[in-house]
Amino acid sequence: MAAFGRRDPNYLTRHAAPELVYNGPSNSHGTLADLNAAIRRNFGAWRSFKETVSLQSIQVRGGTVTVTFSTHLDAVTRPVTPFPDNGKLVSDDSCVSTWQQQNGKWVTTSIWETADKSTLNGRPF
Repeated sequence: MAAFGRRDPNYLTRHAAPELVYNGPSNSHGTLADLNAAIRRNFGAWRSFKETVSLQSIQVRGGTVTVTFSTHLDAVTRPVTPFPDNGKLVSDDSCVSTWQQQNGKWVTTSIWETADKSTLNGRPF
């Protein structure tokens, strides 16, 4: 979470495998490059933010670790794309990430966002 405070996208993805795949609840998907672009875009759109992460479970099966977690974000946005107004964004997500060891380092190879509920100024977003 310190990386969020520093607004450092490279630090946020330093444990991501080059082949990382992201899948969202509304058939959205992307690569590590897409994730980095989204992080940079959001850092530019959020005037201020606070995010908390709650660990739900960790499962170890051989050389694969599956981590289930939820996040809660409170952000004040700037009036830039994708946010139509300067307002308060609240987002609650549930995610599953898969980790594997590559070259002696643990990296995440996939992130599945299984649920997302976001509001902007109290309206669904």
